[in-house]
Amino acid sequence: MSAGPPSGDIVTALGIAGIGSWGRNLVRVFDELADVRRCCHTGNPASTAWLETEYPEIERTTDFERLLDDDTDAVVIATPIDTLADLTERAVAAGKDVYVEKPMAATPAEAHAIADAAAEQDVLVFVGYIFVHHPLFRRLRGNVDRAGIEQVRFEWHTLGTFGPELVNNLACHPLSVAIDWFGPPDTVSRVESFPGDTDPDVLGLELTYEGARCTVRLDRLSPEKSYRLRCYTQEGGCHVATDDSYAVFDRHEERFEEDNEMAVDPLTTECQRFLRARRGETAPITTATFGASVADVLKRVRDVATCE
Repeated sequence: MSAGPPSGDIVTALGIAGIGSWGRNLVRVFDELADVRRCCHTGNPASTAWLETEYPEIERTTDFERLLDDDTDAVVIATPIDTLADLTERAVAAGKDVYVEKPMAATPAEAHAIADAAAEQDVLVFVGYIFVHHPLFRRLRGNVDRAGIEQVRFEWHTLGTFGPELVNNLACHPLSVAIDWFGPPDTVSRVESFPGDTDPDVLGLELTYEGARCTVRLDRLSPEKSYRLRCYTQEGGCHVATDDSYAVFDRHEERFEEDNEMAVDPLTTECQRFLRARRGETAPITTATFGASVADVLKRVRDVATCE
């Protein structure tokens, strides 16, 4: 348990919905950066015990409406995918800025409805696409000229989760980065799938853009957890960013030169950007409009992933 944000800062009063494994990470980080006033959960005894032990000063509730009271500035939502849209719309209708976990909504229609409502209410909806904000992935983007990119390869390997559908739960991560870099792809095609049912555990995709292409490989049957982005340039260069490392291929030396001096805490970076964006200090990247664009591409991916 922290002492909270430094005194003298403009402090955002938050309500947080969802105290699962990821929601607990958000409570931990936002408790350092803002004033977390209350947390809403389903009443799970383990969640109650965790909050009582780790954050006794935070009010606990099972009523989402309590997060929309006048003494909160913004709402953080990290609940199951099929509940995200409804809770986000309710928070937006109450005039609250919202940080909502990816993918923001289960369908494109829900995502576009949120984007429209946020614009009408003039509130910020910030979607938690953490890899778009990841310092090492953004470093790679800054180091490589868009016009000189030949191919980008995303490799997302992990074990599980097997409950939530693969595309909304896992594919959204690399696709969000691709869309941030290049926008929606011209074409989406499936190049690999295992098993071949409606929700594969291994999926290979190819996205084409004018002058460049992206390949995406998703594997939730992997014994090793790794998130890797490889960028190949037209001059024969290769940049590789992972969750915790960055390297550039030195063709003269015929080896990779690692550059890992940057401190990497992507979740804190992302949460800071949400707070700064709602104060008008920086332009947000993963807005509701961006989230709706990702939702459209996810629908295209789902269509090719499940076709016979």
